[in-house]
Amino acid sequence: MNTKILALFAVIPVFFACSETSHTNSSSVTDDNGSYAEDSFKSSSSISDRLDIDYRDTLTAGDTMNFYMELATWDTVTIKGKKDSTGKKAKDSTYIEKICHDDIVCLDSTSTTVSLFLGDYPKGTRITVLAATSGMENDTIRIRGEKSGNLRTLMPVYNSQKKDSVYSNYMVPGSGADMLLNSFIAFNDDFYYLDLAADFDSSAHLRIKADVDTGYYNYTGDSAHVSIDLRDTVRGILVIGEAPKKIDIACKVETGFSVNLSVQGYSINKYELVDTDKNVYSPATDTLDTLLVTNDSAEWTLSLYPSNVVSFLDGPFATFEAATRFRRLNQGEYLANPDSIEYPGDTLTIVRPANDSTKYYLRQDHYVWLADLKKGDSLVVYHEMDGYCKYLECKGTPRASYWLIDAKGDSVGTISSLSHSFKAKKDGPVYLRYLQLNSKALTDSNLTLRTFIQRPGSLDSLKFYNEAKDETYSSKRVNPGDTVMLSDFAFQTVPYKTSYNVKWFVPCEDLTTLGNAAYISQLENCKGEQEISSFYLIAQKDAADKDARLIAQSMADPLMRDTLTINVR
Repeated sequence: MNTKILALFAVIPVFFACSETSHTNSSSVTDDNGSYAEDSFKSSSSISDRLDIDYRDTLTAGDTMNFYMELATWDTVTIKGKKDSTGKKAKDSTYIEKICHDDIVCLDSTSTTVSLFLGDYPKGTRITVLAATSGMENDTIRIRGEKSGNLRTLMPVYNSQKKDSVYSNYMVPGSGADMLLNSFIAFNDDFYYLDLAADFDSSAHLRIKADVDTGYYNYTGDSAHVSIDLRDTVRGILVIGEAPKKIDIACKVETGFSVNLSVQGYSINKYELVDTDKNVYSPATDTLDTLLVTNDSAEWTLSLYPSNVVSFLDGPFATFEAATRFRRLNQGEYLANPDSIEYPGDTLTIVRPANDSTKYYLRQDHYVWLADLKKGDSLVVYHEMDGYCKYLECKGTPRASYWLIDAKGDSVGTISSLSHSFKAKKDGPVYLRYLQLNSKALTDSNLTLRTFIQRPGSLDSLKFYNEAKDETYSSKRVNPGDTVMLSDFAFQTVPYKTSYNVKWFVPCEDLTTLGNAAYISQLENCKGEQEISSFYLIAQKDAADKDARLIAQSMADPLMRDTLTINVR
């Protein structure tokens, strides 16, 4: 059916295959307890009837739409003259009218551009266009703001004349069924339109989809300072040469939490992570993945230095994405909530299960309360880690750091794999602080930490102790052939309680009375005392009416011993 259009010609688009997808994306934030995402699409339907701007129709974001276009035809229309009251016939009149079909975007022969309204979008919006055309030549697509002009593309566009891909303010759509994609970035709050420019044939077709992520970029180069929360993502884009030379991202961490800060970027020359004390960490790579722990600093600043030279190959933009994920620290991971040695001589073993948020391959912290010491007291400290690479075990693994610190976190001494001893220079509690960075997981990614201490000279006495009778004793009667289980013995220590862990010794001359075949066979190599590594000793059958000495040496205070006389009767 033909429709006659007189003064203003109307345009009616045709829609096929709509709503193939709907796209919502912004700076999504997740943590261990759940996820959060905000819808980013803002419908433009409420403002699609703007009459002050010339555009053909509204392009609905997220929908795949088809526009069919034809050049209008023209026809001469004759209006017969009517007779007047006297019967005289007036002359016939003619005029030219445009003929357009229903459901067709009607184009004038001089038309070179078709404009489609997108919507009212804030700065930082990413508009991704997927398009293909037919029935036209030299076709390009631009995104135009009413006030801000044409937007630049995020990806390069192939230029057939230069036979190379260059960054520009337009994209070239695909041909036929092959749709091509590019993205445009809005640096201003504005009303935006899509302009299709081409040399149109008598009939043409545009298949197009526009995904709009409002506020996709939180930062667009208009400030030198950005704040980031404990669980947040800041995406930034800036025009090289038009943005600050340094961008500071501030992060504040509360006590009892660790924050995983990860940053990656494009055309960023350098990252600097600076703590409250102005200590600087600058990675050599173009990414940063680290854990921030509150005992080191409560406030951190990540400084980014974007490139200041536009590269023909890299384009006009510098981009970055900084993400934070927080985790509540476990006991022993910060000074305010340390692990504790219950009894000197016991080994404190802590197993920390690994998961996506712990990231022990980046950083391991361990704080252990060791003892309350008086000035001049001695302490011997051993600490080891399993489950992750150690220095010299895996290439690139740095040494672990150890400090002995006071209640304020100030260092009072150090230990190492070669030196374990410490003498207190003042009264007060002493803690161990352990730190290992950049240690990759082994087969078992759980982190196991062991701490053992001794306090030489701290005990006044060590006595064999009968727990049932609540008394100490110095001799024990056994029968010839009896097995003496060393784990059956308990001890009383003064002035404080220690573990029952001891080292065992038997004088060489007593091994034929209280020993076993392994020790007796090596008597010729025994000098003075034999340290006992087995779990038991046997009262020899031919040792009736003989006595042997069983010596216990405290693991808590290696200077303290007690001797039990074993009477074989």
